[in-house]
Amino acid sequence: MSDVQELLDAIQAAGVTIQSNGTNLVIQPASRVPAHLKERLRERKAEILRRLELEIRLVSLGISIAIDNGTSAALLIFGESDAMVVKDMARIYKPLEVHLTAAQRRELAKDVDYYERLAQRRQKQ
Repeated sequence: MSDVQELLDAIQAAGVTIQSNGTNLVIQPASRVPAHLKERLRERKAEILRRLELEIRLVSLGISIAIDNGTSAALLIFGESDAMVVKDMARIYKPLEVHLTAAQRRELAKDVDYYERLAQRRQKQ
């Protein structure tokens, strides 16, 4: 597990949520973050922002994530009907509720890039 993931886990264990508004970390409630973790957050801000980028994109698009129970493959879930189709074979998560492996992160990033390209082409038509 990466140092950034360990830091995010420690923040979550403190009962704090961490998100990005693009250039800054949004931490709520910030008062619950211990001083030693605040310093680590400052040191790792750029890495954390990069790490949260995919999740923030998914949230903004209203897309959830399914993790296949058998293969651990990560899938994009666009709506309730998608979730119903895979509910017996996969767990469904909101983007900021699941820890993704590097392979899952790459897979989802590729899929959401493709989805966004399709959406842009559709808008141009």
